[in-house]
Formats: sequence, structure tokens, C-alpha cells
Amino acid sequence: MITKTLYFVSDREGGIGQTDIYKVDINGASYSEPENLGEGINTEGREMFPFVAKDSTFYFSSDGHLNLGLLDIFKSNFLKEGKAEAKNMAAPYNSRANDFSSFVNPA
Repeated sequence: MITKTLYFVSDREGGIGQTDIYKVDINGASYSEPENLGEGINTEGREMFPFVAKDSTFYFSSDGHLNLGLLDIFKSNFLKEGKAEAKNMAAPYNSRANDFSSFVNPA
């Protein structure tokens, strides 16, 4: 059976910040206990909108890491490298406004 992973945002009790990103492993009809992604990703602020690209790069938005404005888009290679470190995508992906998603058209 293939294990799948669900990443989600919650303000559940015991978190690091206002909202944190968690994961659960899905095995058929069973789910693991939610696991906080930790301080390399989560801050005292808001982490939101997790997305995993085909190359296993983990993207998310945050207003708690050093940013250009409000919510900025960050990436992490923790799925490939094991170390959860957030890197700001900088301009032109981020601005002084809320930046929380992007779309790539492979065509």
C-alpha cells in the first residue's frame, strides 16, 4: 500500500504560531497523528497555503519569516534534504502586498 501525505494549516492548540503547517500520513483508511512541521517552517506568525511541487519542493506563505510585505511565498527543500529551512522567493514572486500562490503553465 502506498503511503500518502496530507499537509494542512491549523490553529490547533499546542502550535508554534497563529497558524501552523502540519502533516498526516494516510495509509488506506488510517491516518497518523498530526505532526507540526516545526520551527524551520512555522513561526509565531501565520503559515498558510502549503503546496508540494512535482520536484518535491515545498512552497508555503508566511508573515512570520523575514519578508517583503504581508504574506510572502517561501520554499523549502526539506522533503529532499531533510532540513526544514524556509527561503523567501523574493521579487518578482513577492511584493509589499499579500503573496500566497502562483501558477505554472507547463505548456
